[in-house]
Amino acid sequence: MAVLGRSSTFGVSATLKSASPPRARLLWVVALQLCVAVLLLVFHNVQKPALLGRKLPLPASARRYSLDSPSSGLLKTNSSVTSRPLPQRSSIQQKNTTACFKLLLIILFNLPGHYDNVAFLRKFFEPTFKHIVFYGPRPVTEGVRPKVFPDPVGFLQHNTVLEAVKDNPNYDGYLWMGDDVWLNYPQILSTMDLNKVWIYNKDFFTHSLNNPDPAHEGWQWNEAFSLPALRANWNKIPKIFRDRVPTALGSPDMIIAAPSDVAYLPKRFVKDFVSIVTPLQDVMFEIVVGSALRLIAKPDEKQLFHDPQYFWYDGKRGHVWDFWNSNVSFMHPVKLGSQKLRDISIKWLTTVKQKFNFSNDFFKC
Repeated sequence: MAVLGRSSTFGVSATLKSASPPRARLLWVVALQLCVAVLLLVFHNVQKPALLGRKLPLPASARRYSLDSPSSGLLKTNSSVTSRPLPQRSSIQQKNTTACFKLLLIILFNLPGHYDNVAFLRKFFEPTFKHIVFYGPRPVTEGVRPKVFPDPVGFLQHNTVLEAVKDNPNYDGYLWMGDDVWLNYPQILSTMDLNKVWIYNKDFFTHSLNNPDPAHEGWQWNEAFSLPALRANWNKIPKIFRDRVPTALGSPDMIIAAPSDVAYLPKRFVKDFVSIVTPLQDVMFEIVVGSALRLIAKPDEKQLFHDPQYFWYDGKRGHVWDFWNSNVSFMHPVKLGSQKLRDISIKWLTTVKQKFNFSNDFFKC
């Protein structure tokens, strides 16, 4: 048999000349398959970037939107968002490492069965956060304040946020989170502006406030605590904020429902936030907070969390450590009841503090 050479196409022609007819036919088949495989590989590599950038259309009744950038005021259809570069440490953060900035961390429990995590959460946050409050349903344990508006699944969580803000009026900023959130606070405090509203913006749902959509499937727009409750109370919201809907939310009657398990509110926006949230105590948390935070702040007064990770019902919850990296702002849900996850969490925290050269004395008061 001839040796495969560079002068032959894939080195096959020289081989076929010295092969018997049956064997030659077999080699032709193999050569043809090889050529097809190579062509498919080349085509795949050329087309891959285009396929990755393509936005697949969603039904109008289940549209998802995302801001293209922290400064963008336009909402565009997007089912997945490309990771943004991690912001650099801002001048305001450098100032706050030496100035007195009083931040209140609010941790919200939905179920009393998780109160055994309170001690660990204190250990995790107290080196940096000087002021922490826990809220949860009765019967409460030591160090946990009872919710005025208890709701076992967190549908009305904004009432507890409102309660915490009113109970603690003398703070420069309010950061709230669920008890099942792994918060990468060294990264957040090193890259986020404490004078801006912080929101989740990777993807979220929208719906018309006034137009019924009987064909809508998925999510929970037609539940009593969703659109029906919002429509019944919409005019109780101050007109100044209702008038902002077209520019802030993208359409004259558009409403947003966005995950709000973590959010931050500077003191200068508290009054506006309270005026929107107070009339909507019976409306779903994601709708109230998702819309309110976008209505009270202009585009350049909002900042997006960097690459937050949500684990829905796709099996990822059982191995969240596979999705962590030091640039992820937070992960949810992460149940910290197991010693394994607690140990991993402390290890992660140590890694991030080293990366960002983060001091436990970030807040001086």
